[in-house]
Amino acid sequence: MTKAARGTTIDAAAADLAAMKAADASTDDAAAAADTEASLTPAAEGGNRVTKRVFSKPFSIDSMRQFGSHLVVRLWAVDATEFIRIIVRTKGEASGLTRVSTLFYARRDAEEAAGPTALGLTILLKDPSLSAGGEVEVMLVTVRDEILVLRGTPVRDSFQDFFAGIMYDIQRAGRPIEQRLLFDRSRALTELLQSSWGEYLAVQKKAYISFGKTYRPATFSVITVFYRRPFIASIYALIAKILELPPGAEVVLCFQQAAVFQQQIDYLEGLFRMFQINHRFVLFEENVGFSAANNVGVEESTSPRVLLVNPDICCSDAGVYARIAQAADDGNVYGATLLSDADEVMHNGIELLDQTIVFKTKALRVLRTSHIGRHSPVDLIEEGEITDAEAVSGALIAVRRDVWDELGGLPEHFVLAHFEDVEFCRMATRAGMRVKVYNSRKLIHLESYGAGEDSLLHAIKQVNSAIFNAGAK
Repeated sequence: MTKAARGTTIDAAAADLAAMKAADASTDDAAAAADTEASLTPAAEGGNRVTKRVFSKPFSIDSMRQFGSHLVVRLWAVDATEFIRIIVRTKGEASGLTRVSTLFYARRDAEEAAGPTALGLTILLKDPSLSAGGEVEVMLVTVRDEILVLRGTPVRDSFQDFFAGIMYDIQRAGRPIEQRLLFDRSRALTELLQSSWGEYLAVQKKAYISFGKTYRPATFSVITVFYRRPFIASIYALIAKILELPPGAEVVLCFQQAAVFQQQIDYLEGLFRMFQINHRFVLFEENVGFSAANNVGVEESTSPRVLLVNPDICCSDAGVYARIAQAADDGNVYGATLLSDADEVMHNGIELLDQTIVFKTKALRVLRTSHIGRHSPVDLIEEGEITDAEAVSGALIAVRRDVWDELGGLPEHFVLAHFEDVEFCRMATRAGMRVKVYNSRKLIHLESYGAGEDSLLHAIKQVNSAIFNAGAK
């Protein structure tokens, strides 16, 4: 079929569909008729014959999932290669949906019923005016001039389920997530993921409450973000070191999905009031990600120095926090040496390395992070020594508050977590600042103790790597 003929087919399809809607409106059992295969009268248009059928199989909708202005339609078909056009529209309204990407993959559960050629399709769409609860029509135009019409009502998804579903679809389409995103010249899929994250964050970042008390002027603020139940155990280890902080310290604790931590929050508030420790609590209803939670925490702080400290860091001398914060008075961004629980170096700064990845005949240059001195002996670390690096781990970052404000805080366009620390350091370097590491043997990082390591976390890292490299060109 020529391109011109295909265009004629689509025009005829639209006219035929309108006629069918009018006929359906006057028939009480229209819904029942939509579930059975019905061959309609062929319509001639410009010499082409268009046959329209409305049926549920062998083409069917697995699911329709909606998050905000984003729509995911999952289909399966006997042979998806027969489609020349896939049109998705809101029923009864002019289509405002823009197709972002289509992913094809083998459907194992469909193979038994439809043979080895059965394929699955995931169609990703976006429409700023998309309303919840409306019926959606999917029209598939085949090489045999058939128009296959499927209908369904999208189910509202949480962001986490929406994101996890897309990650799963990309993986079963047969390419690594990062590779799929990096070799997409239009960056449409990456932008859809960032757009859905942005919509989620815009709502959730505002949904927080804060409270606390300041007993004396704060000299530096320790910002710590909790976001998963395993961190509850680390709260009590943190308390011992908080009580050792200098009197001028301020503690800002940010709790994501705060309902999980309510008992601990009540306990901590009573403890801080008893010992008259400057404190602020920031409670989020949902997980807003590492960057946004820390940014809000810094906004709520009152001191001229900011120290971001992960809850999975154990400190043998709380005084090192004050020394690192004071070192940042020179106007640069500071990190610190972090050890593993095996008593060896885990982080001592980050360097960026060039790497080339290849897909078929295409090659692409990307930046990879490498932790300086990882697995090296602790004896090589000179306490209090200052060294330079390209970036530092977000597990501990110290900076003056005015420098933080100048840089605009941690970048929030990365999904949930990962790579925001490296991007923040690159922002500082571009602004003429230096990135330094305060060498110490006092800090142990129980990396991923609270976050865990699962397939979704790995997928998030790949997505954020693609976002980072797209912005690093």
